[in-house]
Amino acid sequence: MKSILLFLVFFIFTFTRSEAQPVKDQKAIYMTYGCCIKRENAENFNYEDNNIKFNIRPELTWCEIKIENKTHQEMTILWDKALFVVNEQSASFMYYLNLDCISFLSSEEIIAPHSYIEKECTNTTLRGRFILDNRIIKKTGEDYYIRLIIPIEVNGEVKKYDFKYRVSLINAKKQQKYKEKRQKKIMKELEKVIKQHQE
Repeated sequence: MKSILLFLVFFIFTFTRSEAQPVKDQKAIYMTYGCCIKRENAENFNYEDNNIKFNIRPELTWCEIKIENKTHQEMTILWDKALFVVNEQSASFMYYLNLDCISFLSSEEIIAPHSYIEKECTNTTLRGRFILDNRIIKKTGEDYYIRLIIPIEVNGEVKKYDFKYRVSLINAKKQQKYKEKRQKKIMKELEKVIKQHQE
């Protein structure tokens, strides 16, 4: 009985202390299909340095990726070692044109100096199903994450570019209602369990 009460206190503290908040840093976000996608730990949604530039746009069933080589040397994308994670489920990249044309990427792809590649990708688990899926948020009231890990080799040295995006609803108040609904459901279940142990 004591352990159940402790769990109830832990639940109330954990699940009621935070609310969905509107995103303040507009440069690091992208909004589409009712979802707000924010790149974590970054000031901008995309990435650029002296050697390389990434433009990434998560869409409903695919992710648009543009990678620009700004150097005088070839770059090799190691697609067979890249990871595409959606809602904690890790998988490999796949080329996406439409639901009838989804295929595996080549294991490696070279970007010539001062040129770029551009692709629409999904992953080997989703295969054209939703990447931006507000049903996940409606079920729990919680944000979920998309993560892209893309290794690129230059002159025998490999660097992993790691991009993590938090997905929430644009309507933060609506998301909070989903969260409260889930909390009430769990509370009822806990109250039922406690009542059973009291009998």
